Parts: sequence; structure tokens; C-alpha cells
Amino acid sequence: MFSNIVIKNLFTLLLLLTLLVCFSGCSNSSRQVESVTGHVTFNGSPLADAQIVFHPKKTNGFAAVGTTQADGTFTLVTPGTTKAGAVVGDYRVSVTKIVAMDDNGKPLTPETTPEDIRKGTRIPQRVSVLPEKYGQPDQSPLEAVVVRGKNTFQFDLK
Repeated sequence: MFSNIVIKNLFTLLLLLTLLVCFSGCSNSSRQVESVTGHVTFNGSPLADAQIVFHPKKTNGFAAVGTTQADGTFTLVTPGTTKAGAVVGDYRVSVTKIVAMDDNGKPLTPETTPEDIRKGTRIPQRVSVLPEKYGQPDQSPLEAVVVRGKNTFQFDLK
């Protein structure tokens, strides 16, 4: 009887160790990310509230995404990782900024948004404020190479 308890405990310990090794190995080293920050301007001014995406040139790579702050700065995050950044590699970069417009073609603000749009009974027109080429990874002239360590990029859109 004592030997059955010892055997069960050893089996349980072995199972736990196997799971521990598996899960520690499952953190996929191909998703090791490096710090990526940067700054985006449009016609010389900081570009706020834009979405920036690093699209891997390799088909088996991992995309990284971010949103620009009021001063145009951004930090990338790779989905499925626990640390901010992007996987080492070559990227095509897309930048998009979509704004809602009123009936006169002016950007909506919280103060100027009509009641029916606020209630969700009408959808406002949405327009890109950037040239279309920046929003299409296959057309964008923007590229980046992420290397080990800290990476900082400057994108000046016209």
C-alpha cells in the first residue's frame, strides 16, 4: 500500500514536471519581441490617433500594431506576447487614420456629433485623412527592420 502511494506521487510529480517543461517550451522563441517605439508626422505635424501596423515580409511572421498618441509617438505590441514590441525581422508599414465626418464634410467632435449618430441610429460617413497608399501594406513606401535591442522609427508622411 505504501508503494502504491509513492508510485502515485511519483507519477503525479512526473506529470507536473512534464507539463512544466512543455509550457515553458511553448513560449515560442519565434515570438521573442524587441522594443519598438517611434514618431509619425503628417505634413510636418504630429499625427494623433492613427493606427500603425508592421506587416512581416515573411509569410510566417507576426504583425505588430500600435496607435499614435497626441504627440505622434507610438509603441508597438505583438498580439499573443506579454511584452511590448515586435519580432526581429523586415516589415512593410501601414498607417491609417479614419475620422467620422458631419453632413458638411467636417470632422465630428463630441460637441458636434448629432443626436442620431450618438444614439447609433445613423452611421456617420468615415473618411481617411491620409493618402490611400499609406494604408495599404502592398502600396506603402514605408518599411522597417526590427533588430535586437531598442528600435526607434520616424515616419514622415506627406
